[in-house]
Amino acid sequence: MKKKQFSKNLFLKITLFSIVAFLLLFLSGNEWFIYVDSAPREAGIEEVLVDDLADEGEADADYYEELVEAVEVDEVYVPRPERVAFLTFDDGPSRYTLDFLVVLAEFEVPATFFKIGQHIEHMSGSRELLNQVLAAGHYIGLHSMRHDMATLYQEPESAAYFVNEMLENQALVYYLTGHHTSLCRPPFGSMGNFTEDHYLTVELANINCINWNVDPSDWQNRDPQVVYQSIRDRVYRLNFPGELMIVLHETSWTLEVLPDIITFLLEHDYVFKIYTPGFEFRYTYYR
Repeated sequence: MKKKQFSKNLFLKITLFSIVAFLLLFLSGNEWFIYVDSAPREAGIEEVLVDDLADEGEADADYYEELVEAVEVDEVYVPRPERVAFLTFDDGPSRYTLDFLVVLAEFEVPATFFKIGQHIEHMSGSRELLNQVLAAGHYIGLHSMRHDMATLYQEPESAAYFVNEMLENQALVYYLTGHHTSLCRPPFGSMGNFTEDHYLTVELANINCINWNVDPSDWQNRDPQVVYQSIRDRVYRLNFPGELMIVLHETSWTLEVLPDIITFLLEHDYVFKIYTPGFEFRYTYYR
């Protein structure tokens, strides 16, 4: 009787082991595991690798975001530099985007590019260009589809229009690059333009809007030295704060003076950063 019971238990154990082994082999063979790279990264960012999602442009952004949020990652502490500068460029892509990448590469400086949806749609080769921006270590954010003041801020349903344009912009960038971003630069800035409905709807849509604290108005000041002096004067007036959020535009005159701007900030011990989920802005520049 004991021998039969022993045989029965052994058979059950072997069967269970076989099932588990088969499942492990099957899953690993199809690369269905979601895993986190254990190598420390700046500001606690860990690379989440997800296999077997749908083909490019067909993966569901919400589903992907839920998968990433489901992975628990231990943050790695990295001391924050005393002075941080965020270079941001609005209104691209443009014919100057590649030239900006060249200058940034020469100084080994990262930047954030806020792209307009219609510019992406109308520009030939925009897919390759956006992917070049990301491959160079820069960040792409949202800047609406049409950049229209009346639609975004002056209509009765402007709050809904604003969020819809940002989500459309978000989907377009994701479709072309696989880069999912919720960071947005409100056209013309949120201050003085956002209503309470805007603040509520962007929060519900999980969109992170930022403005700036340094603005040389290079969209209208076409003299490179005026742009440079404006930034220099503003930084001095702020008494070299711990964080600079500099708004610039993809213009030829800004491109011309960009080396001087970067050099000035480096000489005053600023470290250039881009947005990452583990390295948040100290100030939101929100209201």
